[in-house]
Amino acid sequence: MLERCVRNGGERPGLIASSPTEGEVTLAFRDIQSAAARIGGGLRDLGIEAGDRVGALLSNHSALEANLLMHGCHRIGAIAVPMNVRSVAAELAWSVQAAGCEVVVYERRLEDTVRELRQGVPGTAFVGIDFAMEPSDPTWAAVAEHDPVGQVELSEHDHAGWVFTSGTTGYPKIVGHTHLTSVGCGIQTAEGWDFHPGDRCLDAFPFFTASGTNTGPLSALWAEATHIIEPSFDPSTTLERSPSGR
Repeated sequence: MLERCVRNGGERPGLIASSPTEGEVTLAFRDIQSAAARIGGGLRDLGIEAGDRVGALLSNHSALEANLLMHGCHRIGAIAVPMNVRSVAAELAWSVQAAGCEVVVYERRLEDTVRELRQGVPGTAFVGIDFAMEPSDPTWAAVAEHDPVGQVELSEHDHAGWVFTSGTTGYPKIVGHTHLTSVGCGIQTAEGWDFHPGDRCLDAFPFFTASGTNTGPLSALWAEATHIIEPSFDPSTTLERSPSGR
């Protein structure tokens, strides 16, 4: 879908999202694709290959990096695993181990949680997008500014992302979304809400939910629309954007 957006209007805005280092950023579809190619290369340099899992401990204050990380994973066939930023370290340690994440990307806002978390998951690499906890930690800059890599061949049945949800027991469980089911979520939403190319689709879905990784970004991509992500839900901010056309 991203390639189609680039082909049909690569210079059109595809994503408006927050970054802890850059504030609110607008990226064209072509820029998203280029960033994904570089991040894919950076992840591969960390030893990530097709089928490997990459944890994302990122709030919507880092929605820019979260979405680019997801596309970077898909570039090389890796599986993005968003994790609940509201969880405590012990819960996150279980999630990292259950998913078998080899790398976890996180933001500085979660420094204390991550410092405790990494003690429970030795051998997992941690990449801070705006902070290096240890001198030996790989940096987000090195990942994001890597030489670009090409798109690997994907099957619709390959896994795209794993999300954690809970059922009657209250314990989290992993739900795996293939590229087929992920894109299906986007198509269903885009057609149900009648999105069109050039539309602006605004949401505040947390990235660690299926809505944050599938419904929001993939419906906008399917429609070739601009996806706007709020750092948090604020009715006044949402209303301010609407009349301005932002």
